[in-house]
Amino acid sequence: MRRWVWALAVLTAGCGQQVLEVPLPDAPGTRSLLVAMRHDDDLTVYALDREAEPSSWQLPALPELRGEVRLAALLYPETLAELGQGPGVLDQDPEGVPPRDPGGGRFLRTVTAGAAGAWAETTTLPTDLAFRLPAPEDTAHCKMLDMKVRNLGELGRVLVAFPEPGGGVLAINRFGVVFRIDETSIVRTGTVGLSNVFAGTRTATGAIWLSGRAPPLAVGTLEGGFQPAPAPPTQQLIRWMATPTRADAPSELFALTRYGVLLRRGEGEWRETPLDLSYGSDLIGALRWLGPDKVAAVAPLWGTVEVVEGGVRADAVRVNIVFGYLTALAELDGQLYGLTDNGLLVAFHPRDYEAVASIPDAAAADSLTTFAGGLLVTTRGPFASHYQVGKSPCPMVGPDSGAYPDTNNITWTAVVSGDVAYLFTSHAIGEDSDSARVVTVRIME
Repeated sequence: MRRWVWALAVLTAGCGQQVLEVPLPDAPGTRSLLVAMRHDDDLTVYALDREAEPSSWQLPALPELRGEVRLAALLYPETLAELGQGPGVLDQDPEGVPPRDPGGGRFLRTVTAGAAGAWAETTTLPTDLAFRLPAPEDTAHCKMLDMKVRNLGELGRVLVAFPEPGGGVLAINRFGVVFRIDETSIVRTGTVGLSNVFAGTRTATGAIWLSGRAPPLAVGTLEGGFQPAPAPPTQQLIRWMATPTRADAPSELFALTRYGVLLRRGEGEWRETPLDLSYGSDLIGALRWLGPDKVAAVAPLWGTVEVVEGGVRADAVRVNIVFGYLTALAELDGQLYGLTDNGLLVAFHPRDYEAVASIPDAAAADSLTTFAGGLLVTTRGPFASHYQVGKSPCPMVGPDSGAYPDTNNITWTAVVSGDVAYLFTSHAIGEDSDSARVVTVRIME
């Protein structure tokens, strides 16, 4: 049987250092262990997996062990996953819940410099070794997501999609091919006559604006065709577009370039508002219409969100993200939300923000969409989670279809029509050299 040992570096009487191995208690059927360590005024709790590699059994060593260390070990026949824990140091919460009763027993041991006593079984933990863990998140409200994957059969990402009045969506791929899609059919209906399509938006009157290369902007309808629109005052490629979402709003068009120039067209004129510089990426950016002559834009440098009203940069909020960036914006019940690529969901306020949830297993989040009274979060794969405001986040789920989910697949466009969300995905590398796929998401009641 492999030995479980805890390596403690201790100072000897002559101030030299030696390593003292403290064997951890074992019992037949033990699969995991929680160990509480009291050293001076600090109480640290570790979780160990009995079935893991031996290297993970050695808990972090104390660099200078003076006085005594008190240990408590709780032995479990369950795995850490079944306990709802991961290996390593555990968070503690004085207002939380006590650990689950250990089926393998509780044991105590005291270690003094250079010597370790024996483990002694106990029925309860002494006060200085008792600990509480954060209460497990309630997921009873989480709903099952039904996700189905289909191939569009045409090369090129889908960067433009709109809900159809009778259900389903209208989608336009990178090379101008038009599709009408619902849960049961995919119909290729023709092309828009443009060789490159990078962004698009539809006005309340039904006019569709598309960005490309030649021309840089076109406007029209599928029935009447598309014509070049007045060119904007920049040659930068337009990657994101937005128009009013209310029929009573004034006619206006907003566009955001890959390099952070915000454009507005209204009253027959263009207005240009340079924002922060960007990477020139197709991924790092977002644009959301908030009201007449007012938009929110991911700049798109790092985690900066700018609210621009009347051409004036009114609010700029920088989200403190370590090794990440903001990747999407969505509005729900008048509240603007943002999503970082590492799964942090934030709510924006004037000149400030608050973190509202950390979506589990969303290490490469890529889209955020208002859906079914909440927010649909997607990550590469695609995997999806439906977040309900004020409730704990729900686990990510993915489709079960052939090669999907594949963490190389990015959700480029997400749009909701009725009670169905449509995710348009393709490979992150050579994204236009493979057929795009559509993933439908429906909440199962």
